[in-house]
Amino acid sequence: MTAPLTGEPFAHYFDESHDQFREAAAAFVRAEVAPYAQEWEEAESFPRELYAKAAAAGLLGPALPEELGGGGGDLFHMVASTEELLAGGSTGVMVGLG
Repeated sequence: MTAPLTGEPFAHYFDESHDQFREAAAAFVRAEVAPYAQEWEEAESFPRELYAKAAAAGLLGPALPEELGGGGGDLFHMVASTEELLAGGSTGVMVGLG
C-alpha cells in the first residue's frame, strides 16, 4: 500500500523500524486478511483466531510498552499497522484489531 502518512510532511516521523514493521504488517494482511475480507464483511464478523495470529505478528498494541504486552514501538508503528490493516479491505478487521 502507498501509505498516506509516509509522504511529506510526515516522512520525518518514520524510520527504518517503521518501514520494516509496515512490510511485516502488509505481509500479514496479504496472507491472513485480504483473501477473506469480502466474506467477513458480508458476515459482519471475522474468526476469533485472527486475534492470536495478529498478536503473533506483533500487530496488537504495537505502541504499548513491552512490559505491558505491547510491541514497544511508538505511535507511528500504530499508524503503520492501522493503515495496512485498512488496506486489507475489511473495516471490521481494522477496527477489531486496530
